[in-house]
Amino acid sequence: MAEQDPGAQSGRLFLIKLPETAGGDTFIPVACAQENSLSYENGEVDASCKDSEFRKLIAGGTRQLNTSVNGIYISNDEGAQRLADNALSNRIETMQLVFADGETFEGMFQVGTYERTGNHQEATTFSCDLKSAGEVTHT
Repeated sequence: MAEQDPGAQSGRLFLIKLPETAGGDTFIPVACAQENSLSYENGEVDASCKDSEFRKLIAGGTRQLNTSVNGIYISNDEGAQRLADNALSNRIETMQLVFADGETFEGMFQVGTYERTGNHQEATTFSCDLKSAGEVTHT
């Protein structure tokens, strides 16, 4: 019997959540999500000049948190429908990214890309990329 790593987290419990109502503080998960990912992007500002002696001087830059979600599209799932609506209307909305251990990122996110695919004799799937649009809190 295989041993479990006590520090490993179930990917199933990494959730993307949207407010239940606009501006609300109760969040609902995007149902039927099957795969989520998270990446950080730290931009830099090159502050080098001719007298920098061949050294690159870096000043603070922008930071962005990106996430993606793929799953089965269910037309009566409120979370999946809201992602599609946000993409169509280019709406920026508060979202939460919640991990199995309770680690949470919360902030405003914009749907960068959204795709829905229907293959013959298979469930319709969706995928989208979300990009932070401002400050993101981490707890």
